[in-house]
Amino acid sequence: MKLTRELNVRISFDIIDQFTWSLTPGPFGGFPDISKLGKPSDEIVNMFLEKVGLSSTAGSVFGKTGEGHIRLSYAMIEKKIILKAMEKLKNFVKELNYKKTREY
Repeated sequence: MKLTRELNVRISFDIIDQFTWSLTPGPFGGFPDISKLGKPSDEIVNMFLEKVGLSSTAGSVFGKTGEGHIRLSYAMIEKKIILKAMEKLKNFVKELNYKKTREY
């Protein structure tokens, strides 16, 4: 189990390097800081679900200090599924960042 957690965390950290990552106490999750995306966490999780098909939890549900973060869980998921999901997320974040820079 520990090997799987380390693998999942490494995959996530390596692929989505635009986020600042914090590990959660549970065995299969992350709590990345998404504040660089410039949108509230509830809006970001809705965008992730609609555009990427990735379910996550807005950090705001964990209190004021959770805002600007999302909760990702990848328990019991095969490596190839995690890789595919993180790649989709990475591409979407790049697209968001590109649109944000074009707005200025």
